[in-house]
Amino acid sequence: MEISLMEAYMIEVLKTHRYTYDDVQLCLHQNQYHDLSKVADMDLTPLKHLYDQSPEQFKCIYEGDYKVKFMTLNGFKNILRMRFKLIEDQYELLAQGNGIEKLAIDEQTERAISTILSNNWKVKRNGEFVTFYV
Repeated sequence: MEISLMEAYMIEVLKTHRYTYDDVQLCLHQNQYHDLSKVADMDLTPLKHLYDQSPEQFKCIYEGDYKVKFMTLNGFKNILRMRFKLIEDQYELLAQGNGIEKLAIDEQTERAISTILSNNWKVKRNGEFVTFYV
């Protein structure tokens, strides 16, 4: 399912605060997600809307099965840091400013990253290094 970059941030922030799907689902189901908002320091109303549309799809999304509708370069770098624990020291920015290169990751991580990217992003592997660019 496609979600916004902000919704992806919200999910990844909740995960960094060690909230499980069951924790979040219970709060959303009982309309008591405002406590989560305080911890995450953001308005989680968009997640409530996602949950209300389809609790089953929300579970998949929370577990990482999502695609970001429009991914910016800075958004991509943040998702790499939050979700994949990949920091800027582990790759280089493309000279054109439209992506990253020289990211040494395995094929499984490459596939996981590729699935979240919006359709305008491209992926190129050169040996052990991967380039993601627009």
